[in-house]
This record gives sequence, structure tokens and C-alpha cells, in this order.
Amino acid sequence: MNRSQQPLNYRVRLLFEYEQRAPDDVSGPCFCSLEAAELHANSVSQGNHHSVIIEKLAPGGCWLQLLSMS
Repeated sequence: MNRSQQPLNYRVRLLFEYEQRAPDDVSGPCFCSLEAAELHANSVSQGNHHSVIIEKLAPGGCWLQLLSMS
């Protein structure tokens, strides 16, 4: 499987203040690897002073939170 065909299993999105669960309409850039997602999240959180969450796509189709950065 070449890089363009790899599944995009990791998502980086902004953390909403006081959120109990992710809104249904949330979106964010997706990545093939956790390392790429962490690099992007680190850049966003440090450069823009935003809190972000890295999520992984579960087999059932829902996004599971892996870690957050502020």
C-alpha cells in the first residue's frame, strides 16, 4: 500500500471549552500516522495557542480521544 492509499486514521481538532463529547459536525485534518498528527497538533497548539485533541478512528467508525495538547 503506498502512502496515498493509507487510511487516514488520526484526526486533529480544536478542543471546545467545557465539551462533554465531540459535536457531530466537528472536522479537522486527518493523518495516516500518529507521529504526523502529533507534529501538526504540536504546531497548532504552540503557534496559535489553541487546545487541540488527537483522535483515532475506531473500527466501529467513531473517533476516540488519544491525547490533548494546550
